[in-house]
Amino acid sequence: MVRWIVLLWVATFCAFHSVYGQHPDDHVSSEDVSKLRYHLEQANQFMKMSNYASASKHLTKAIELAEHQNNDSILYESHNLMGKVFFYQNNFDKSLSYYTKAVKVAPDKTKARSIYYKLRGDIFLLNELPDSAKRYYQAAERISLSSGKIDSLNLAKLYANYSILMGDDFLKKLDYAFKADAFNFSKEPFHLINKGNIGVAYKQIVAENRIDSLSIISRMVPSSKNENIQLADRYVSEAIALANSNNDIENEAYFRGILAEVQELKGDYKNANYNVRFFYQTMDSIYSQESKNALSEIESQLQLEKKNAEISAQNKLRLALLMVILLLSILGIQLWIRARKRKKTNLLLSHLNDELKRANLVKSKFFSIISHDLRAPISNIISLMQLSKDTSVEEPSLQKHYDKITRDAENLLESMDTMLMWSKGQLDHFKPEKKTVQTSILFDYIRRFFSSEEKIDFQFIIKDAPTLFTDENFMQVIMQNLTSNAVKALKNKSDATIIWTAYVSDNKTCISIKDNGPGMPENVLDDILKGNINSSKTGLGLQIVMDLAYSIGCKVSFKTQNTEGFKAIITI
Repeated sequence: MVRWIVLLWVATFCAFHSVYGQHPDDHVSSEDVSKLRYHLEQANQFMKMSNYASASKHLTKAIELAEHQNNDSILYESHNLMGKVFFYQNNFDKSLSYYTKAVKVAPDKTKARSIYYKLRGDIFLLNELPDSAKRYYQAAERISLSSGKIDSLNLAKLYANYSILMGDDFLKKLDYAFKADAFNFSKEPFHLINKGNIGVAYKQIVAENRIDSLSIISRMVPSSKNENIQLADRYVSEAIALANSNNDIENEAYFRGILAEVQELKGDYKNANYNVRFFYQTMDSIYSQESKNALSEIESQLQLEKKNAEISAQNKLRLALLMVILLLSILGIQLWIRARKRKKTNLLLSHLNDELKRANLVKSKFFSIISHDLRAPISNIISLMQLSKDTSVEEPSLQKHYDKITRDAENLLESMDTMLMWSKGQLDHFKPEKKTVQTSILFDYIRRFFSSEEKIDFQFIIKDAPTLFTDENFMQVIMQNLTSNAVKALKNKSDATIIWTAYVSDNKTCISIKDNGPGMPENVLDDILKGNINSSKTGLGLQIVMDLAYSIGCKVSFKTQNTEGFKAIITI
């Protein structure tokens, strides 16, 4: 009975902040807010109909929209309602999870914590753990009374539940029940149950002969038997009247049974007999309908068995064999489909884990060496500036120092631009700004950037790809890094050549870079592509290139031979 009463009270729990009083951010349109309110309103309607599956669908959408709009008030309401959905299904772990999320985003943390503790107490009460329930009810009451912002409805329900926990401590039971009754939420279902429980308490005081011991302690318990019986009669009758007005037949019948016990104590056996008969007749009508349904099911089953008995043994055997074959076929297909899906999923997860491991390794190594890459040019600049202050240095030498400072500063700036581009590409919500870019513009950028490399023959060939659709800034950094790697590889080459080519292959736009350097061993290249960088320099550029290319939806492939140089192909 306690479980049923608490479920009834929790079912009437309503939202604590008005949905239509929200003030979403300026960037959120009124249409977006209307959609959010629509889903929350629909969820509330389905909750009233106990259609929890439909309610959860709308709540999931409401949570998604509220998070996108940063609307914490409605997000709080949605988490609370989702907690109720799982509470009604006795999935208390999930319920607590959503109530915890609600507390985190609640506009009024104090009120939210009070509600949270009260609901935790409800869970323990349903699981028949009164001591644990009592602790949480006490915590909820303490927070509510100390906050200065009392939620009357929640506090009334709290006191009503708390009175149930008092057992045969009738003074505390009555004290909490009267506190709940004083709030006078006459339209709430818990109100009539609380009134009836007050009458039950007075009836038990009389039935257990506790009048003398309790009346001298508290004025709540009159000193005479008749007065206690009258109070029991009054509150139980009020509960019956409320149940009747709400068309709550089951509660009316239950409290009429209690009223019959009170009337028996008064000696009013006539009315007691009437109420007892009303109680049993109502319950019998409920159970008799259930019996009819059960008999109808049995009758249908008998008729089905009779029809099956008329079928010949040969037909029954054939049907049974066909059914077995069909079921085994369906089962085999389902098992095969599930095994295939599981295999694909495992392969995908394994691949994603490998990619994540490689990316994390590259990032950690990148940040471990970046201080050295930035510190060296800055140190050079400082040293050259200090040297420039030396008055003994001649003017031509001083000019060379200034020129070197300028080059170091420019190199440092380019390195920092590369870092910024790379870090931008790592952002979860990064979106490249793709547009049509002239291939010649990209080639001119590389030509100007490496104009100081006079010993290298740069060649730029545009076959059938005069334009590219890509992010210009990221593509410049990718091409710059690939060119820098080629320049380093050709450092000691007398006939050094770097060729950039734009062309179309298999209906895809490609640009490639090829040098005539010493190339790279394939095992070294494989290690770099797997994230195995073994020094502070080697391979980092290629890792940055692959990360930047991935960010703008490009694919980079490499070809290398020890005697034929190194080639990188960017497919857009």
